[in-house]
Amino acid sequence: MPIQGYADLLSFNRQIRTTTDIKARLERVSQEAVTGLRANLTEATNGDVGSAHLLRKALNDIEQSRRINTITESRIDLSAGALRAAREGLNGLDATALIQLSQGNEDSLRVIAESAEANLSGAISSFNARHGSRSLLSGDTTNVPPFNGIDTLLSDVSAILSSSTDATVINAALDTYFNDPAGGFETNIYQGSDNPAPPLRLSDGQLLDIDIRGNNQAIKDTLRGLAVLATALDSGLDPQGSDFHEVYSAGASRLS
Repeated sequence: MPIQGYADLLSFNRQIRTTTDIKARLERVSQEAVTGLRANLTEATNGDVGSAHLLRKALNDIEQSRRINTITESRIDLSAGALRAAREGLNGLDATALIQLSQGNEDSLRVIAESAEANLSGAISSFNARHGSRSLLSGDTTNVPPFNGIDTLLSDVSAILSSSTDATVINAALDTYFNDPAGGFETNIYQGSDNPAPPLRLSDGQLLDIDIRGNNQAIKDTLRGLAVLATALDSGLDPQGSDFHEVYSAGASRLS
């Protein structure tokens, strides 16, 4: 008659070790699946740990380069978009203004004035573009927008147009206001710096100097033209007179 005995101690211990080993492997595989990292780098690379570290460094460098280039690309796109939006907003306003001026229709000129004021507000909003907390058109004074609203600009230009009935005098005063470093535009309107913004960095170490500021000449000319078209009818100049035509035509030409 066979005798059923207890499992010997050696077999029991072997079973315990096997179970423990399986649990440890399951935990390791689970951790590797979650983290994406091998628990035993030496084993995973057959002892070639140095190559693994070099590969990790290369991957980290690629990710860092991608972040740098993404930031630079975003700033360039936003700056270009601001200028494009301001330009597209004009939508042929300069040509329309000159056509209506030649026809001498004051009601049509009033519509142009309202459109110019709306475009001026839109342009200012576009030029105040930001990338995060960084103003893009304020030079190296990146913590403030280049412009406030349009009220001060319209008030100043209106005062200049009302100060004389001579177109030559008015246009000279506008030149001083917008182009002289001590003129009203630099002291009352533009809030940014005369220094360019810090250069943009590319991942290969190159630096891009993009000197687009709110007091660049093309931007000043755009704001000047819009402000003149918006305020000329209320300046006191005779809309049918040659001085009005000269001032108004000069304003429209600034937009071209």
